Amino acid sequence: MLPYAMLAKFGAIAGAVLAIFIGIGYYGHTQKIAGRAEVQARWDADRLQWQSALDKQKADAAALYLAAQQAAASALQANAELRAKQEQSDVQHKALTDSLRHDLGLQRLRYTVPAAPAGRGQGGGDSVPATGERASVAPATVVQLPDEIASGLRQLAYEADQVTDAYRKCYAFVYGMASADSVHQ
Repeated sequence: MLPYAMLAKFGAIAGAVLAIFIGIGYYGHTQKIAGRAEVQARWDADRLQWQSALDKQKADAAALYLAAQQAAASALQANAELRAKQEQSDVQHKALTDSLRHDLGLQRLRYTVPAAPAGRGQGGGDSVPATGERASVAPATVVQLPDEIASGLRQLAYEADQVTDAYRKCYAFVYGMASADSVHQ
């Protein structure tokens, strides 16, 4: 029996060693699982923290974007109102300019020719009459311009008004609406 008793001791020792290894392995496995669970819990907590920070950033960005959109919409509306006001002012000014051009077109253009002192003329110089005194000044003459010259002057005045209007539009664009309104006055 001796060999059986040795075999039994050996089996008991081997079983104890095996039980120790199995116990250590099981303990390590449970520790790994517990470690994984701890890591997962930390990762989940960090992920929640990052997600909440990201959600806050998204909300802030959405609020800023909405504010920027509202500001742009109000600027566009103000621009449209200013443009409509400018167009109305331009239409009124053009109607006034056309009315004045029509009224001037009905009138004849005249100018006064200054009178030359008597004694001047074809003889030239300051000829003095035989009496020794200067001759009196002749009255001024009113001359009507020919139609071609008058229409040319009217066209020139109308084009000058158009250039002035274009200048006012440019001035209004560069310096703003309030300045342009004061220029129209």
